[in-house]
Amino acid sequence: PLLALLGPATQTAHASSEQQCDEFKCRSPGFFLGYGCWALIGTDPTPSANPPMCDGGYVAVPMEMVPQLELPEYGGTFYYYTCCSPTSNITSIPDTIPPFCAPYFDGYCGDFTADCLADGPIEPMTCIDEYYKYPHKTGVTNVYLSWRYSQYQCCSAPPESIHCNTCIWEMFRVVFGIIGTFFTFTIMFGILMSKIAREQSFNIYVVFALLGEFFYSSIGIAIGAITSSQSNAKIPCELLVSAFHNSIFTSLWIGAVTIREVYIILLRSKQLLRTPPPTKRKVLIQIFVVYLFTGTFSWWTSF
Repeated sequence: PLLALLGPATQTAHASSEQQCDEFKCRSPGFFLGYGCWALIGTDPTPSANPPMCDGGYVAVPMEMVPQLELPEYGGTFYYYTCCSPTSNITSIPDTIPPFCAPYFDGYCGDFTADCLADGPIEPMTCIDEYYKYPHKTGVTNVYLSWRYSQYQCCSAPPESIHCNTCIWEMFRVVFGIIGTFFTFTIMFGILMSKIAREQSFNIYVVFALLGEFFYSSIGIAIGAITSSQSNAKIPCELLVSAFHNSIFTSLWIGAVTIREVYIILLRSKQLLRTPPPTKRKVLIQIFVVYLFTGTFSWWTSF
């Protein structure tokens, strides 16, 4: 694979049918196991290790507008090309015609880590260039910490179609998110509407443990629906990452506090001592400390 700054050709969107040349048909090895439009200039008598290749019988044609790259550590000089119909008789693309998609990753992607890998709800696919401002999924995915990230590149026009597997993946994610949000809301609503349940201090732990997850899931569903449509929405992904971290750590820490209180009651019960549950004042103080700690930690790790 080439360097991270060499952009692959998108396989999940298709250029206009009126176009005689199509960068999406490039088949040279690209970044992250994808395809790219960068080819290594071969030197006699050794053939190029990364030759220009096109799908569907198309012919590789150099694009003069994109400067060549000198990369000795990767074998020499690379040039950018597109794939043209064999009946078009096009031998070169003049330097007045720019590529349809950004030839580089570096400086175009606006996701949180700026590596052109995003998952949608937490880390939206965004582009920061005025010309190449439409994110296109390449079809390449990467799994990190059980979370699937999709590679994308920034192009000059919206995609006309999205790969079916991508649509299904996003659809299931949103559907399960809606189901989770519904059950979370149902539990909280049931506790808050019942006077008897509200009087039980342990139920306060449950409500505040679910509160962060409820808000994050609700926001994540909306953002996932927007970003899965490949729109160029400018979303503050740092805030989403912070909300994601906060919802996880808050639930874990409130769970730990709850377990500790239960352990104290059980321990004293074993000693034949009657121990009342923690007071509401104590519970609210503990929850305030947990939210303050997890909020500060999430903000610090996300920005």
